[in-house]
Amino acid sequence: MTPLVRTLFVAWQDPESRRIFPVARLMRRRSGEYELRYIGKMALDSAENYLTVQDRAPQNADFADRLRYPSVIYHDIRAGYDFTAGLNAYVGVDNVTNKLPPLGLIGSTSATSPTTAQSSIYNIRGRFFFAGARYKF
Repeated sequence: MTPLVRTLFVAWQDPESRRIFPVARLMRRRSGEYELRYIGKMALDSAENYLTVQDRAPQNADFADRLRYPSVIYHDIRAGYDFTAGLNAYVGVDNVTNKLPPLGLIGSTSATSPTTAQSSIYNIRGRFFFAGARYKF
């Protein structure tokens, strides 16, 4: 495989862009956090199925009616309170908008299948509430 083809193959299966933007705010004993996670468009299957590679026609051009997974944005929030220097309680919600994985992905990973290998990047639970406490001693 030439370097150009190898680069195309890897870039085609990975998301175009994946960014995480955390924001935290501390106010005396209270804390608040917000995180935006962005996952860009990603190919549905191997590059060889859709692109001409090494002057060969696509191997499976009609594999699906879509060529890419859509981009996704997840929003997470968390609030905490410090009761003492060593005791902290917190509550939060991950995936506030209850965004499910695109096109029925289940979040499994597999080293042998490009399609399932990419699905683990998505949040599979939908909206998730949590609460907890930490004690340092």
